[in-house]
Order: sequence, then structure tokens, then C-alpha cells
Amino acid sequence: MKDLLVNLRRNFQYVLVGLAMIGNGTTLFVDRNYFYWPPQYSDLMNDQRIDMLMCLTGIALVILAMRNFHKIKHSEMLTGLLLGLSAFLVMSMIIVEITHTVGAGEFRMSKTAVDDIILLMGIIYVRRTGRR
Repeated sequence: MKDLLVNLRRNFQYVLVGLAMIGNGTTLFVDRNYFYWPPQYSDLMNDQRIDMLMCLTGIALVILAMRNFHKIKHSEMLTGLLLGLSAFLVMSMIIVEITHTVGAGEFRMSKTAVDDIILLMGIIYVRRTGRR
């Protein structure tokens, strides 16, 4: 238990990114019609598989942070893969949210776009300076 708390404290940045990914994925999974513009792509943008991938990526980051992952073989590649996938998913969300803001005049999405830009900057920061 002591090792778990030490690892969580040491890898707190990974936990924050993981929890943010879980939160975003869960929110999008619950709201099935969050993205609606352009209408021909609404089914793709609201796909539950993408939301579940976002949740699973976040869960994997939290589990990785709980372990002493610098002893895991290929841990550098695994963290890079998970953070790269997180950055890709968040960047995709930013693009769609800005499209909604500009194209559909849905200005409430500009706030979530700003939040996701901050999350993307956090992912980049963790990748560059994250403890291992």
C-alpha cells in the first residue's frame, strides 16, 4: 500500500491526465448527441467506440501511474503510445469543438475547446517532463 501511494505521488501528472481522459470519455459516452454539426458526420463524431477508447486510455494511464512502471520492460514506448493516443483523441475533440463554434454558432463549445487545449498542453508537458 505504501508503494502504491508513493507511485501515485511520484506519477501524479499521469494520474491527472488519465482522470481527465476518463472524464471526457464518460461525458461523451453518456451524451449520445453532443456533436451534431456537420450533420453527415454526427454518427462518426458520437461513436461510442471512440468514447470507450478515451476511457480505456485514461484507465491505462492511471494503472500505469500506480505501478512502478520504470521497471516494466518497454515502459518508455508504452507511456509514449498512451500519451500520443491521448493527444490524438484530445486534438480531434478540439477540432470538432472549434468546428461547432465557428460553423454552427454553438459558442458553449468554445469553453470546452479551451479546456481541451489546456488538457493537450498538460499531455505535452507530461510527455516532456514526466517522471519515470
